[in-house]
Amino acid sequence: MIERLSVVIDDRNGNSREVYASRSGIVYSELLADCPERCSVQITPLSGFGPDDYLVEVTTGPGGKSARSLRGIVPPWVESPDAIPKDAYLVAAPDHP
Repeated sequence: MIERLSVVIDDRNGNSREVYASRSGIVYSELLADCPERCSVQITPLSGFGPDDYLVEVTTGPGGKSARSLRGIVPPWVESPDAIPKDAYLVAAPDHP
């Protein structure tokens, strides 16, 4: 069974989200909705998503920045989302759906 995730990457109320994977080619992302209320994507982990991979959502809003694990391991930078490593692969963002 394929486990798909939907993520609101812009709620049009000041909160935006970026989704990062541990590497390229392990997830497929497609635009789900782009309307006045929100912009969202659907993310599908692919067969190459392994036990050492991650998928992390980073939220930026009026209260600052936070991160949470969506799937896989929890990388250490989740506790400090301002320190996203340069090798984290950007899957989706408001300007990169």
